[in-house]
Amino acid sequence: MMRHGGIKDFEAAIAADEYDSAAWHGLWSEAQRLSIADSRDYYERFLRVYPSASKYWRLYVQHELKNKNFAQVQALLNRSLVACASVPLYHDYLKFMVEQKKGTPTYRAEMGEAYKFAVDQIGLDYYSTDIWREYIDFTKETPTTTFHEENQKILDVRKAYQSAVRAPKQGVDSLWREYTDFENSANANIAKKIIGEFSKTYNKARQITRTHEQKLKALNEGMLARPPRGDRVEKEQFSRWLDYIDWEKSNPMGYEGSELGHLVKRVHYAYRQCLVVLRHHERIWIDVATYLTQAAVDAQKRGDSNAAITLETDVIETYKDACKCLPQSTMLALAYADHYEASGKNPEAQAVYEQALKRLDGAASSDLTLVYIQYMRSMRRTGGAKAMREVFKMARNDKRCTHQVFVAAALMELSSAKQGEKVCNNVFQLGLANGRFSSEPAYALAFLDHLSHLTDQENTRHVFQRLLEDLPTEHAEEVWRLFHSFECTYGTLQAVIDVERKLTELYPEKHDKQPSKHLVGRFKFMDLMPCTPEALDTMGIEREQRSGPGPAKGGAGAAMEVDPAEGGGGAPEKKRLYGPDLRMYGPFKPHRESPPGIVYRPMVLDLLRQLPPPAQFFAEAGFKVNVGALLREIAQRDIPEPSAGFGIDDVATGGRSSKHPLESAPGPPSQRVKLE
Repeated sequence: MMRHGGIKDFEAAIAADEYDSAAWHGLWSEAQRLSIADSRDYYERFLRVYPSASKYWRLYVQHELKNKNFAQVQALLNRSLVACASVPLYHDYLKFMVEQKKGTPTYRAEMGEAYKFAVDQIGLDYYSTDIWREYIDFTKETPTTTFHEENQKILDVRKAYQSAVRAPKQGVDSLWREYTDFENSANANIAKKIIGEFSKTYNKARQITRTHEQKLKALNEGMLARPPRGDRVEKEQFSRWLDYIDWEKSNPMGYEGSELGHLVKRVHYAYRQCLVVLRHHERIWIDVATYLTQAAVDAQKRGDSNAAITLETDVIETYKDACKCLPQSTMLALAYADHYEASGKNPEAQAVYEQALKRLDGAASSDLTLVYIQYMRSMRRTGGAKAMREVFKMARNDKRCTHQVFVAAALMELSSAKQGEKVCNNVFQLGLANGRFSSEPAYALAFLDHLSHLTDQENTRHVFQRLLEDLPTEHAEEVWRLFHSFECTYGTLQAVIDVERKLTELYPEKHDKQPSKHLVGRFKFMDLMPCTPEALDTMGIEREQRSGPGPAKGGAGAAMEVDPAEGGGGAPEKKRLYGPDLRMYGPFKPHRESPPGIVYRPMVLDLLRQLPPPAQFFAEAGFKVNVGALLREIAQRDIPEPSAGFGIDDVATGGRSSKHPLESAPGPPSQRVKLE
């Protein structure tokens, strides 16, 4: 029986916070007391919120197995294996398959596929040793009737062993011993040569096994995934996961040449593990998609077309999963569309924009506006001015769009029409028609800024390039950023990507591990950002980088305009100085009743009252204090704990005393520190 009082409390907590893990855990515990028919709804609700929680998938499966609902178990395993990179879950899957298929005519064929699927999905996991051993034992049991079949079995077992020991794993030493025994028993004449050729790879894996284990022990792989909240535990785990992934990227196995594909697989698996607990962090999705995209390019350069095709498929699947996980993420949708456009798949890019607009129906108008702006930019690049105007027509008819979409369309017209300046002005005027944005200060400022900065884009680009050739690298970063902003507005997507690559090349310490920063810079417009402030925090993007205008007047870190000419020589130049937020200072409120004197903490009072009066510290008192002896006495003395509160005198004076504490020290002289 379910305790209705408890369930009501849990439901109320979940209604207040959908990601209240304690309430969900309590609700799950209550559901386990029910029949499987009554508990399914609670299980399904939990897993809609936490779809990567492998522990709870396993509990759900076990409840169905207990009731022999094998069809439901199969369906649950199919759903859960896609969402979770979990060795225990794959153990359950293989055990279930053995129980269901054993004795059937297709047992070996189906189990062979099941084992291959398991090792392909989680075979790189540090704790996958037992699954590899099961797979190897299963392969060894393959029946043979001919010499060719026997020889093929030996090759299959050898391949499985070598795949298992080529990466750090728990118990890799015992696996290696089993492998060498197998080679010696299969053919002692060639065993030494084969083992010797592969021992270098094994030894490297064995050397980094301890480091790998230490990296994993710092991670909480069972943590339930929830949106970023910025608490200490979350930040700590986020940092540790990035450290682990960076370690994998550093290529500790030393892969080279044709083996670099193994490095990519290891890094990809590390990201998959990370997404189990950090799936709500846009940065992780962007990082893995960017990494796989570059890996596909590198594979193509090496002449490995098959690997490049596979990696490109992984990139698309990553973006699909990301948009499914975070359907309200503007940044992920825009990055997905950009990937298609950069690959020359313009219809697919257009479809992503259309899907994003549908998903964002009911979302903040700023997110919708930003998607329209990037959609217009994409259509201008791929379809010209006419295609861009079709999207703008959709946007201006959408009453939810804000003024920024008119600003963006107007600026795009500068390079899209023969009479660009005239058309640009007309678009700005259209935004003022019927008073739509006539009362919007930011729109007026944008219009005025345009009127004061009319110029030729090609000439501007030439000036940028010339300046960047002459400027020293250490002083050119801000100019490169401006060039990036310029190309985002007027250039091709390839030009934008080229500038981002140049930034990464010249300033690797700021850009090498942060592809998400490039995308924020690419997709933001005025004060519209492609992701939430919490996501920007995880990317390490400072507040002043998040929008064009400075901080609000009077806010924390508010900027003050200072003319250095007033305080010294030099040409007048506006500079920004950041001062304290004066709102944080409380007013001084003196009280007439407050007695004069110094406020002492009770602990200090207790110590000072044990010392002689101040007069005895001077020669006029008849002797001079030996300060060294006094300090040694204090250091060696067991000073008693301070009283729980103030004394009677303290209450009367509010903790203040008009006399020095030593002058009014209570108690007989015997209780004071002796100086002789």
